[in-house]
Amino acid sequence: MRCPSYISADTLLSAYKRGIFPMADGANSEKIFWIKPDDRGIIPLGNLHISRSTKKFIRKHKIVSTINSNFSEVLTNCRNRKETWINYQLYQSYLELNRLGYAISVEIWIKDRLIGGLLGVIIGACFFGESMFSLVPNGSKLALICTMARLVYGQ
Repeated sequence: MRCPSYISADTLLSAYKRGIFPMADGANSEKIFWIKPDDRGIIPLGNLHISRSTKKFIRKHKIVSTINSNFSEVLTNCRNRKETWINYQLYQSYLELNRLGYAISVEIWIKDRLIGGLLGVIIGACFFGESMFSLVPNGSKLALICTMARLVYGQ
């Protein structure tokens, strides 16, 4: 039996609310695993360490951060990593969550070039950072830093 083309938004949101999230065994796998870890990594708001090399990178470049300006490209880049948990079904599912306002992307740009990004899910006051990518060194770090700044300062 073939997998459905995507997991419904209701199913995904219900799972997230119970601390469960989906993963595929790779981009070309049709099998979805439902993961419920005993512990999840949590970064307390405002407690993100920024390395000296990343600060230097920020000073050297004019960084622009956007939200949802190119969700599908961020999702595609997260999926196109060497090892990924995002298969076709999950790709379609997160597109649907984005359409409904539950999944967001944070994009990092230098000039007109997308250099990194972060994919996340928002349910109420909870933000789940699900995947990041970087096309240049520091791209994904900058996405995390900008996400934290937006969560802390609401910008």
